[in-house]
Amino acid sequence: MQANLDPWSLMLKRAARYVRDSWRGGAPFRWTRLREYGVGMLRYAEAIRNDVCDPYSLPKSFCAVLTSFGRPENMPWLIAAFLRAPFVCEILLLNNNASVPMKKLLPCKDPRIVPIQALRNDPVAWRLVHAAARPWSYFLIVDDDVFLQPQQIVALARKLVDAPECPHGVLGDIWEPDGVSGSRRVWPRAQDVAVDDLLRVYALSNEHLREAMRLMKTAGEAGLDFSFCDDLLISCSGTQRPRIHDVGQWVNCLSSGDTEVALFRTAPRFDEKRRQLRRWLKDVKPLP
Repeated sequence: MQANLDPWSLMLKRAARYVRDSWRGGAPFRWTRLREYGVGMLRYAEAIRNDVCDPYSLPKSFCAVLTSFGRPENMPWLIAAFLRAPFVCEILLLNNNASVPMKKLLPCKDPRIVPIQALRNDPVAWRLVHAAARPWSYFLIVDDDVFLQPQQIVALARKLVDAPECPHGVLGDIWEPDGVSGSRRVWPRAQDVAVDDLLRVYALSNEHLREAMRLMKTAGEAGLDFSFCDDLLISCSGTQRPRIHDVGQWVNCLSSGDTEVALFRTAPRFDEKRRQLRRWLKDVKPLP
């Protein structure tokens, strides 16, 4: 771990904002939530300092894709974890906030880090466009409010290599049979589970990425808004339904439900647009 990564500093900032956001009508304050985050971050800091990944267990053809939106303080930590994985040949760092200098997102200088500064606030789905321009065989896309330890990254990457017929993740939704009326959140408990929609963490192949880009182009031609629905496109990019896996307890950032940062709280017509795209995908790309 780099010397400038202080878990206590990050944890105190996040805790203060979590309390303030709860008072303003955000997610209800829970002591257990605060404790889980604190304990998890201390374990995460220890893991990125000491975890040793087997460099020979996976093909060296992985690219990590990280996008900084409203949580720039998290980025050095996420990058540090992927730097511990020798099979990750490139970390594509997309800074989607012009007010935050790129240097504040970097934990260190490393040739594997490829920074890209957005000229405007690009839609979330644009990370797929940037990833599609890279030459790698496999991609690990992680939202900026999820902390995976190096060994958890290894476990998820191995699931993808062993079962390349579908994308993989750690959390998902199963939709109602009509595909639009609602969904239920699924957490894997010591087993692999097929879901309809991956959430927040995505392990996919180059073939999946190309198929997601095809679906994106077709959805755009159909007049659908996919700007914050790239998870739905990724989830339908395989030949089977995506699967989620229990890789151990990962850290969920305290800001995941923040009223000023969380996309599901700030994007206009968030649920409506997702239902529209989900209905369309169910017709054009049904999966067994």
